[in-house]
Amino acid sequence: MIYDRVQETTATSGTGPVSLAGATTGFQTFVAGVGDGNECYYAIVDSVTGDWEIGSGTVTDSTTDSLSRDTVLQSSNAGSLVNFAANTKDVFVTYPSEKALVLDGSGDLQLGSADVVTSGTVDGRDVSTDGTKLDGVEALADVTDAANVATAGAIMASTMDAKGDLLAATADNTVGRLIVGTNDQVLTADSGEASGVKWTTPTVGDVVGPGSATNNAVARFDTTTGKLLQDSGVTVDDNGTINISGGIQASIITKTTTYPATIDDHTILCDATSAAFTVTLPAVATSTGTILQIKKTDSSANAVTIDGNASETIDGATTQILSTQWDCLTIQCNGTSWYII
Repeated sequence: MIYDRVQETTATSGTGPVSLAGATTGFQTFVAGVGDGNECYYAIVDSVTGDWEIGSGTVTDSTTDSLSRDTVLQSSNAGSLVNFAANTKDVFVTYPSEKALVLDGSGDLQLGSADVVTSGTVDGRDVSTDGTKLDGVEALADVTDAANVATAGAIMASTMDAKGDLLAATADNTVGRLIVGTNDQVLTADSGEASGVKWTTPTVGDVVGPGSATNNAVARFDTTTGKLLQDSGVTVDDNGTINISGGIQASIITKTTTYPATIDDHTILCDATSAAFTVTLPAVATSTGTILQIKKTDSSANAVTIDGNASETIDGATTQILSTQWDCLTIQCNGTSWYII
């Protein structure tokens, strides 16, 4: 509808199509610029009488080219066809203000009641194809209207009535509200429910283990299968007495130089063949109940000194000495001091 540098003259009078008499210097003809059979916005101006007309028409390529005056948008004749005199008039392609796309004072693009038509895409989307997704939604549909929302395949927030409500599928492409359960309930699968799930209260009771087990046996787990096993060989009766049918394994290490013992140690074998050295005990504040066995294994005259942390004591003394081969000290901490047992 809009083309560049198209202007001719015409001497046609009356209200019908105008015959085009050739391009004005510096411009091109309607046939060259617009093309045969194509529409364009035009303006016709009679500088003698002051008459003018703006509208849309169709170009015809003929022995004498012509331009029809199909629709008048504005004119000096109150918006109707002008009965032009036989004067030489200018005819040119224009861009009518009422057809222009402009931003208003708020920076918004105003289209009024016009439709938007495109053969391409808008932001990469094919509007003519994607627009079919709105088919079936009534004109002026209200998003607060549950029927309209459902037709569009959406879900209204009002479907959820309370804190903790969930959405669960009740069939293919169908969802429903699952009412929140009560405190401490858990969600479990249940094929008997419409949604396939339901809130249930966990059963409070014993852990289910093997079919049979020793009374009071301590449970243990198989590290390979992760299954719960019993009959571990250890039982604890109602009085807290522990009975062990197998042996007890504790850590045992050998040291040949100064060593800070830890609460993870149990037996420390000390070889002072090369030189005398000291084993420092862990702090009593973090060692309550810890039992340590420290033994000198070499026959040299080099002594092994057991030293409490800082000023902490062992049977009231800050240090104890192992000076002879096979000397051994077994001590236990009560949280404030170490004691030989």
